[in-house]
Amino acid sequence: MDNPKVAIIILNWNGKEDTIECLDSLKQVTYPNYEILIVDNGSTDGSVECFRKQYPDFEIIENETNLGFAEGNNIGIKRAINKGADYVLLLNNDTTVDKDFLNNLVLVAENDNLIGIVGPIIYYYSQPESLWFAKGKLNWLTFNITSHSINREEKEIIESDFMTGCAFLVKKAVIERVGYLNEKLFLYFEDVDYSLRVKNAGLKVVVTPLSHIYHKVSVTASKKFKPESLYFANRNRLWLIKKYCPIILKPFAYSLVHLRLLIAVGYYLSKNEKKYALSVINAYKDRI
Repeated sequence: MDNPKVAIIILNWNGKEDTIECLDSLKQVTYPNYEILIVDNGSTDGSVECFRKQYPDFEIIENETNLGFAEGNNIGIKRAINKGADYVLLLNNDTTVDKDFLNNLVLVAENDNLIGIVGPIIYYYSQPESLWFAKGKLNWLTFNITSHSINREEKEIIESDFMTGCAFLVKKAVIERVGYLNEKLFLYFEDVDYSLRVKNAGLKVVVTPLSHIYHKVSVTASKKFKPESLYFANRNRLWLIKKYCPIILKPFAYSLVHLRLLIAVGYYLSKNEKKYALSVINAYKDRI
């Protein structure tokens, strides 16, 4: 078959060590028609200088400040489309990939015109046999991500409520139809919003078990949120409920999320962590 052109966008913000490992793994990819665009979001750790020295053939887009996940990636997406990409792959810089992961993503996307987004199975980097993401199950009351057990020999694609922004392949035609990532969100749930927009356009969001990548997240515990991360996570959750939650569930979803916000504020105040409590309060006040 013809090999459509894929632009792989790597967004970096003060993470040059992770990004270098990601880029080195991408250099082993067997798919014959791809290019890499590095978008740096105003790093201050010497990332750009390092990338220019180690990867002189890769295009690097420098943003003066940290524009967030959505706007940073949008800049890369627009550049990729202008350069003739048929597909855009957003890939977290803290991942590594199997050499055949891209072949399998493109094959699935090419075989079904109704597929809007396709993503890989994602395993923990530190425990490559342990599953991190195989299917996004959106529960409007909990916002849970459900990861299903997957046999590595399984071949059938899996329909998903959403695909994590850690890695997803999007067709150019879908971007032209649905648009870009929502820059108002800045951080968190951009992937859920985009997936829902794609599904609302009558297209499918799927995962293929034949494509594997590895994500550097902790198996036992996640890092503590910074106040700004807590702010965006809570603010954007309220926005998603407002925009997408089914009407019949919306009163319950609002009640539960408001209760969670009150509990969170009380908890942080009890721990004398006022900046965290203020982040939650501001998330409610500034809801989009």
